[in-house]
Amino acid sequence: MKLGVMTAALPAMSLEEVARWAAESRFGMLEIACWPVGKKDRRYGGVSHIDVASLDAATAREIKAFIVDNGLEISSLAYYPNPLHPDQAHRDEVIRHLKTVIDAAALLEVGIVGTFAGADQNKSDEQNLDEFARVWPPIVRYAGAGSRSPSRTAPCSGRIPGLAAPTSPIRRRFGGACSRSSPMRTSGSTTIPRI
Repeated sequence: MKLGVMTAALPAMSLEEVARWAAESRFGMLEIACWPVGKKDRRYGGVSHIDVASLDAATAREIKAFIVDNGLEISSLAYYPNPLHPDQAHRDEVIRHLKTVIDAAALLEVGIVGTFAGADQNKSDEQNLDEFARVWPPIVRYAGAGSRSPSRTAPCSGRIPGLAAPTSPIRRRFGGACSRSSPMRTSGSTTIPRI
């Protein structure tokens, strides 16, 4: 078993500094924060150790090399916004950036993007589940499309309450978009309560 650290907890350090510190501290993995550069919205939110908007193949190779040189692995890329935010403009911005993080994960050959499923605090659980069913399938399809590896991100397993069991209400409701046979994985959480 390897222990890891999420880089957002070290916002004043560069990724290189975090990698050196993590290696010296005997961590084995990094979950690398990938919020939009300069968009701090809450504690730890807004930390960007990789500017995914400008990431190219050469920079991805450099990042992978110094991670490996420090004896580490990238467990996942991290971006924990609210894709079900009540403000549609904010929601669209969040989903656009999430897709950029998914693209960065492909460049870095990282199999997991950690994110939140999201919720609108003004809606009932049932309304949030309906919105989840509408919003997330296109993101799941995006993660599995094109040249990206078929194991990127989706709010369909992992730490999402109620999705672990194949017969859970959420899994029954969303069918193939959230099945164990889906090529997607997640390390994200959700604010949708256990049903």
